[in-house]
Amino acid sequence: MRQLILLILFIPIIVGTHAVVSLAQENVTIQFLGEEAAVSAGFYGHSEYVLTRFPAAKSQDSIRKVINKELSKYPKAVLKKARLGKILVVDEAYCIRGDTVYGMVDGTYVVPVENGNIMFVSGTSPLLPGVIHHELSSIMMYELSTEAVVDEKLSKIQKAFLAVTPYYSDKETLVASASAKTFAYPRNKDNYFVLGNTGYSLVDYENDFNTIVQFLFTPTLSKELQCLLVDPELKLWEFLDEAKKNNYPIYKKVQLVIEFYKTIDAGFTEEYFRTLEK
Repeated sequence: MRQLILLILFIPIIVGTHAVVSLAQENVTIQFLGEEAAVSAGFYGHSEYVLTRFPAAKSQDSIRKVINKELSKYPKAVLKKARLGKILVVDEAYCIRGDTVYGMVDGTYVVPVENGNIMFVSGTSPLLPGVIHHELSSIMMYELSTEAVVDEKLSKIQKAFLAVTPYYSDKETLVASASAKTFAYPRNKDNYFVLGNTGYSLVDYENDFNTIVQFLFTPTLSKELQCLLVDPELKLWEFLDEAKKNNYPIYKKVQLVIEFYKTIDAGFTEEYFRTLEK
């Protein structure tokens, strides 16, 4: 986990759509970046982002429905624990170093924020439903880690993840490792280590954890978009049943994630997540 401190610079423009605000589940504000040309979000010691305004021609109502549908998968008490105050919908989010763009992301977040933590998501990303859960996972990990019992549980989970999965902090090392075949990226046939096929899970423990959460909450979408690194003939839970039978390490990691979510709310059982695939 990491504590992010946000520096925001609003750049006004003469022509633009008004930022429309609506209330989502449990008073979470959904806001579309419109009046600002861009938001520059600087995280101390981490990446910087440029977030572009949401296109006026795109349907905001449909995106609100998507966001609300995903938030409805959480009890209200859980969103309250996360202190999620605002979801800011942008067009695209660019990772920058100095004046160089070196990547794009579908979402990011900032904690702690006194009036409620903030999530940034790309409203034009086909992964939007999953991104909601990916970023909310990080927010909850940060918020709940202030409790000693939860922090201890998260530390044990992180240790278990690190014991079976190699992580690479930079793109160059990841690519070099792939070339050297020290890790079967991105085609790990048996999927012993990760669920995603983009390599994002291999960047660090947090993104690995979050990707599992994302797929648990949106298994059908993940399969449709071919994001799952599993046999194309298998659904997520069909694969996980195989992983349990064959003792793949990924099965243990998934169970650890579910156990953590059960500490947040007892309703987050394996049976609950299985129903999301039906």
